[in-house]
Amino acid sequence: EARVPDWEAAGFTVKPLGELLELAVTDANRADREIDTSETDDLVTYLRVRYDGFCEAGDEVATGDVAAQTFTRVQTGDFVFSHINAIHGAVAVVPEEFDGFVVTSEYTVCRPSGELGANVVWALVRSPEARAEMLLLATGIGRTRVRWSELKKLRLPIPDASVRERIDDAVKRANAAEEDMRRLRAEANHTAAVEMLLDSDRSRSIIAAFKPPR
Repeated sequence: EARVPDWEAAGFTVKPLGELLELAVTDANRADREIDTSETDDLVTYLRVRYDGFCEAGDEVATGDVAAQTFTRVQTGDFVFSHINAIHGAVAVVPEEFDGFVVTSEYTVCRPSGELGANVVWALVRSPEARAEMLLLATGIGRTRVRWSELKKLRLPIPDASVRERIDDAVKRANAAEEDMRRLRAEANHTAAVEMLLDSDRSRSIIAAFKPPR
């Protein structure tokens, strides 16, 4: 809020986040988007959102093995906030390879609703000014938890078409590099396991027998 006069003086239009994003789960798609763990026994994979603003795969769990709660199934292009760690940068756009993963009620899942694409909103929301404002909006012990009811009030300057294009291009190139990194790490692990005879049914069965509790 303190910077709004500066943005307006610079000629920027300023809008609340609630006009740029909308909640992804609606009454029309709730049955497809939400999973009640007390009524199902599906295998699902958690989506994790890192502080650097990228997603990664978490643990795979059977919904019947976790406490009764509601999971939200994310889709490609969703905008995901961590209620606890958004202030640290844990805000991400879901890439295609994580389509169908799930998040708990500690996340808010949105979709772009205005003229800005998800990548552009992502860059704006992770800026120092936005994160500082989140801290002022946050609630709870240590003032670190921020929910959609507070997030949607966050006001941001709207970039022009040229800036949007540069942001979007940079994020797309970063996503491609992130995918290359995952692929190369998997290739390194596979090469070591196969070439050095470090993988077998025996080893996998031993690991499975001592799998940590969910």
